[in-house]
Amino acid sequence: MLNYRSVLLVDDDADDRFLFQEAINEIDASLIYMEKQDGVEALKYLKETEQLPDIIFLDLNMPRMNGKECLVSLKNDTRLASIPTIIYSTFKSPKSVNEVVQLGADFYLQKPVNYHDLYNSIKFILNGEYKSMISF
Repeated sequence: MLNYRSVLLVDDDADDRFLFQEAINEIDASLIYMEKQDGVEALKYLKETEQLPDIIFLDLNMPRMNGKECLVSLKNDTRLASIPTIIYSTFKSPKSVNEVVQLGADFYLQKPVNYHDLYNSIKFILNGEYKSMISF
């Protein structure tokens, strides 16, 4: 049983968004999937929608507003601060992980290199299993 029923992916890479959506549909076709191309678009959507996502996957490297800036805005908004936010990025260094944890990220997921690992990683997150492990 999945812990989350609606997912927002914020990522500027169209291929990454496509593969993420494919994995979501394969995990559970009834999941509500939303996507935005950058932090500006995501924040605008989140401030205007009545139906907030249960969880947000947030890329770090995006134009206009990067993932760190978006994360800070999310965590400083009382309506959005409690939504679990997963950093989802190709680059992972101890410094970047520590920085986003300090900013309020709930987990840091390095983008998997193949679809099988992507599917398993997303399912792991949506099952809530990330909460029980030390990821940083």
